[in-house]
Amino acid sequence: MDLKDLDVLAKAKCMECKRVDSVEVNAANWLDYINNNVLVQKMWPDLGTWDREVIIGCRTGFYQCALCSSLLESQAEEA
Repeated sequence: MDLKDLDVLAKAKCMECKRVDSVEVNAANWLDYINNNVLVQKMWPDLGTWDREVIIGCRTGFYQCALCSSLLESQAEEA
């Protein structure tokens, strides 16, 4: 079976609320991304910002979900 025919699930856990988000990506693209330092926006230009953030979080171990990010931004604006 060819990797181009398989998908993998990239998961990331929010550092704030512990929510786990996931996005399904092609296995061959995932390996290219992690092994060749391809920019996430070049590898998956059609994915939305937060789907790409999940992919980055899965790779790096650092992730903040959209809700927590929005809450922290609004708290910073109020301060």
